[in-house]
Amino acid sequence: MPINRPTICFIAITFFSGLGGAFLFPLTTLYLVEVLQATPFKISLYLVCSVISAIVVSQRMAYFSDNGTSRKRLIVMAFACYIVTAIFFAWNSQYWLALAVVVTITSISSAAFPQVFALGREYADQHLAEKGTLFLNTMRASIALAWVCGPPMAFMAQSSYGFTLTFLLAALSGMVTLLIVLTLPNSQKIQAQVEGEQDYSVKPFQPWYRQVPVLVFLVSIVLMFLANNLYLTTIPLYLTHELDYGSSLVGNMMGLAALFEIPIMLGIGLLTVKWGAHRLLNLGVLFGCLFFAGMAVVSSEPAMLALQLFNGLFIGATATLGMVVLQDMMRDQVGTATTLFSNAIQVSLLLASLAIGILGEYFTYYMALWVCFAAAVISLITRLGQDLWFKRDHSCSNEACATA
Repeated sequence: MPINRPTICFIAITFFSGLGGAFLFPLTTLYLVEVLQATPFKISLYLVCSVISAIVVSQRMAYFSDNGTSRKRLIVMAFACYIVTAIFFAWNSQYWLALAVVVTITSISSAAFPQVFALGREYADQHLAEKGTLFLNTMRASIALAWVCGPPMAFMAQSSYGFTLTFLLAALSGMVTLLIVLTLPNSQKIQAQVEGEQDYSVKPFQPWYRQVPVLVFLVSIVLMFLANNLYLTTIPLYLTHELDYGSSLVGNMMGLAALFEIPIMLGIGLLTVKWGAHRLLNLGVLFGCLFFAGMAVVSSEPAMLALQLFNGLFIGATATLGMVVLQDMMRDQVGTATTLFSNAIQVSLLLASLAIGILGEYFTYYMALWVCFAAAVISLITRLGQDLWFKRDHSCSNEACATA
């Protein structure tokens, strides 16, 4: 992968924006309880409204980005809204004002990551050829790196200096990101339109909800990230309440998994050229199945720590290759594809939130591990079935399905 100004800028943007998110979002529920005095119902209302509004707004912005609106302009708007959100949270103490802001302003900032990766994909296709997947994986790895160091720094800052300074640091990170975004090149498609070179012979896009391969793939994405999000939300409760481990083990497991993810993402970027994104994605989901099954049958600390390698392989493969495969399936709608991937993860988070309430009320947190395993297995079966069916049926005409 060539090291030049645009590639460095893209990687810096994902790192600093990831750092800003790591300063803001892990503290959200604590902020709601301690500053806004929110009840459990108000917390749920806030989280549900924030996810739904983010899905709706980011999907609409993706439509505009694929139909002529400058991606760079949308990214600037999204990060500007993120900065406004962080500064507002730094001094706000009213719940309903926070809810209004998260629905109207923060929802616009949700388009930042999908549009950055969409613009990065366009740049990779134009300039990096076979190194494109490595470049996108490096961008994704920089987010993982930001989340390795960001949350501990955020909680340390909050405990020492309070929410105001912590959220202002998040805003500062957003400002740095915005300044770097301004140095990015525009997409080749937008530049052609500016110069009067638009190709009017291009056929209108087929809506994503009418593309069966895309819908099937989105189901598998929701299932694989349902497994991951349900694991992340239940494992602290399972370890501390049912196995009587200290909370430090939870931090060690998550930190170790994140540490594994970074080199795995970079390695997958190199292997994709030889093995193909589809095969590596399927292999990653298989490692996820092994991970959740292993966590369900072992209870010793060394064994659970060792299993984090499988967790790293699972997340390292799915977090980027899922996006790459969907972009391959929708090459003329990269912004929509990237946003669909991001929103599928949001849907999985909502489902995981519902599942943890049911499991905690009627079953045990240990059962969540088997639910994670089942979701991962169904996701893998869906992936394999899609690859075999659409390749045989020839109903998928794009390159991604042809090479599955």
